[in-house]
Amino acid sequence: MLKRQAAKMIDNIIIRQANLDDAQKLKQYSADCFIETFAHLYPNEDLVFFLGEKYSLEAVQKQILDDENYILIAQNQNNDFVGYAMSAPMGLPFKEARENSYELIRLYVSSEAKGTGLAKKLYEMVLKKAHELNSSELYLGVYCDNLRAQSFYKKLGFEIVGKYLFPVGNTMDDERIMRLNHAIFMESK
Repeated sequence: MLKRQAAKMIDNIIIRQANLDDAQKLKQYSADCFIETFAHLYPNEDLVFFLGEKYSLEAVQKQILDDENYILIAQNQNNDFVGYAMSAPMGLPFKEARENSYELIRLYVSSEAKGTGLAKKLYEMVLKKAHELNSSELYLGVYCDNLRAQSFYKKLGFEIVGKYLFPVGNTMDDERIMRLNHAIFMESK
């Protein structure tokens, strides 16, 4: 029964590229997803600073207008955002990355859409974009204790290849750098 409901839900979701008209709603959605998942990790002043820096209206508008960013929005029948992905050329601090590598920067799915296949669909669209750009590899960064996300990415063929510190205000998050297994990346073309 649950699988049928999940399939029905994903059938009713529209995935499209973000545009400037989405900025206000995307600002709120992405901030809400970040808060729901990570707010408990930070002092309030660090969280407020980070949200203002990364999820302000101006920051989101700039992200949408940047031609190097590929931003996808998933909407349900009520036009509510239920998922979001952002990718761009590699920006992670990983010296071993090949030239022309690509990065999945964010992949957020609302709690009601988890388990529906939406996250995998958004990922597949990012992977397709990476191939369209003739990227050599696909990377992402994930918080060290976000085991659910790490498990999801490992099932897709990602492997932990490094780590780095990611600033959230004055808090430094311990992040893992994951790379899609090269054979899987090449086979998915």
